[in-house]
Amino acid sequence: MSLQHLGAISKIKPRDYILANLIGKFPSTALEVAIGTDIVNFQENMGRLGIIVLVAGVVYFILWKVYKNYINKKNAEQEHDPNA
Repeated sequence: MSLQHLGAISKIKPRDYILANLIGKFPSTALEVAIGTDIVNFQENMGRLGIIVLVAGVVYFILWKVYKNYINKKNAEQEHDPNA
């Protein structure tokens, strides 16, 4: 059973479920389509493919750093307050 199935049968509001799916799936789907199209038409879209890959790499790196900082802060807070 996938996460989408669990979300569909849970008590979450349909509006929140649809919004979360759009936010969660749209960026990756759009990126896959853009990269796939550029790979198929490599000769025509070589520059755009390079830019997309570079921007995606930078965005993922930034998100990874933000996530790591969040986890480190959360762990530091739990060390100071074990009941949190």
